[in-house]
Amino acid sequence: MRIKNINENIERGTFLIESDTKITIGKNVTVTAIHDVDSFYTDDSVFWDTCGNELGRALFFANGKQNIEFIGEEGNLIDGRGGLWVEGDEKSHNRPSLIRFVNCKNVTLKNLNLIDSPCWCIHIQNCENVLIDGLTIKSYCNHNNDGIDIDGCTNVVVQNCRVENGDDAIVVKATKNIPSKNILIKNCTVNTLGAGFKIGTETVGDISDVKYIDNVIEESVGGSIKIMSVDGSNISDVLVKNVNIIHGTGPLFIANGYRMRKYFDGHIREIAGSIKNVTVQNVTANVYCNEENPYAKVARGVLLVTGTPKTFIENLEISDCSFNMPGGITDKNGEYEVKELTDGYPEFYFLGTTPSYGAYIRHAQNVKIKNVKFNLAKPDVRDKIITNDVKNVTIE
Repeated sequence: MRIKNINENIERGTFLIESDTKITIGKNVTVTAIHDVDSFYTDDSVFWDTCGNELGRALFFANGKQNIEFIGEEGNLIDGRGGLWVEGDEKSHNRPSLIRFVNCKNVTLKNLNLIDSPCWCIHIQNCENVLIDGLTIKSYCNHNNDGIDIDGCTNVVVQNCRVENGDDAIVVKATKNIPSKNILIKNCTVNTLGAGFKIGTETVGDISDVKYIDNVIEESVGGSIKIMSVDGSNISDVLVKNVNIIHGTGPLFIANGYRMRKYFDGHIREIAGSIKNVTVQNVTANVYCNEENPYAKVARGVLLVTGTPKTFIENLEISDCSFNMPGGITDKNGEYEVKELTDGYPEFYFLGTTPSYGAYIRHAQNVKIKNVKFNLAKPDVRDKIITNDVKNVTIE
């Protein structure tokens, strides 16, 4: 195995990583990304995301390689200096990530400290057998700077990580018609201006066997747990278990739509996908509604599950959970209509204030809610749980 030890501070563009390589960032060593888009390598894996950014450049990059270990010693730091990439500048839509692996096998990322990524911090795409262990990420600069994106991958473990960032913290997606499956996220803590954990929104390939267990969401402004299929993906067998949401909006958002976007030529689905076999167990949440923040205000904190009239959410179980809800609606004559999720970008705060303060479930079948408690911070005139166009529902 090749050994690459980075033992002194350095500023540069892309490190191209070869197969059978172990990279170590030494004790108290900082690797800094240069502020020059032309210093970052590109190949045919570059693509445009849903927010109009050309993604694919990265400080550490590998494509089609195998057997890579990337380890950090005490005090190591990877600094993207993302604050220099000012939104609106000519090349701001070409911002690089810090780590990106594409079409790789047998990858380990361990004990790395990353700050201020210009774009997505870590993007693992179309890879197999990946371990991400003991990473710390702090990146609040710019927009569109997700923490960890797992995209079209098989056999992935993310554990013992801390993510603090300005967009979604840990995300499973599929930009190509390549499955994401057998993914485990455990013992992680996040604090984010986006979602704590999300499946979506880029969902061309099918996604299955995803477990999100034993995690803490300290703060999530843009929704806590979100599962969405909008580009044709069939999402199945998702387990969310033992999650503590200390302070967050939209504690659970599950939605099926039909945006049907393409990210790579030859990878597009023709019909809307599905969401089935989702289990949510032992989730506790303190849900808030910030009147000054549109994300937190509009949805009023409710558990929102919505399929479409043609694509129902199937086989959903929510059990042994406790939610402290904000409440606060006092107008008995108010009109609370939840919009249908169609071909737009899927967000719970686009759909309006629900007619219930606890859970609103629509266009679904085989739904079971068991031993779920809703406590109100403020009195609320709305019903606790409302189902609309739901077949075979059990509430205990």
